[in-house]
Amino acid sequence: MAHFAGGWPLHSDALAVAPWQIKDAEKYNDEVLKVPASYDKEGRLVFTDKDHRKRYVEAMPGNHWDLAGGYGDPRPRSARGVAV
Repeated sequence: MAHFAGGWPLHSDALAVAPWQIKDAEKYNDEVLKVPASYDKEGRLVFTDKDHRKRYVEAMPGNHWDLAGGYGDPRPRSARGVAV
């Protein structure tokens, strides 16, 4: 996810789906990730605020984080709770 000059909502190209996959992706978000999220008409995931993005990314399977993130953004699971 790239830096953005404006505020929220943030439309994520990195987590986009094809427009015909939007309904299935929204169902997956609700039922599997337990983090409701919507998509714009182009299929880009819409984050409503910083907390929404963090909850969504941390709920994803695997170890995902924002490489350009700052304080409070998703970070690698191996770094959580570890004093450096």
